[in-house]
Amino acid sequence: MIDSSGSIFTHKDAIIAAAKAIVNRLPDGSVTQDFPGHQSDFHHSQPVYEELEGWGVDISGVRSFDQLPAAARTYLRRVEELVAVPVAIVGVGQRRDQIVMLREYPVAA
Repeated sequence: MIDSSGSIFTHKDAIIAAAKAIVNRLPDGSVTQDFPGHQSDFHHSQPVYEELEGWGVDISGVRSFDQLPAAARTYLRRVEELVAVPVAIVGVGQRRDQIVMLREYPVAA
């Protein structure tokens, strides 16, 4: 989920082999991080996957950013760069208490 103040990532506990981030290749062959502005460009663009190192350890007990494996921290920072929105919350397991709060995130009333 992304809005202007932060993003929330879930299922980070499931990424153990490799993580992928996506940028777009436009019909003219150029690569962009921006969403194609025209519908025909969107339909003719192809995803370009940037493969990042995964992590092969259980992170369900992690409760701070510093406790995350280095590869997970790198992945989250790269996603922040690509979408230009800070990561605010990271889910590290299935339970409600299995989250890492990276920033204050405004909650709608």
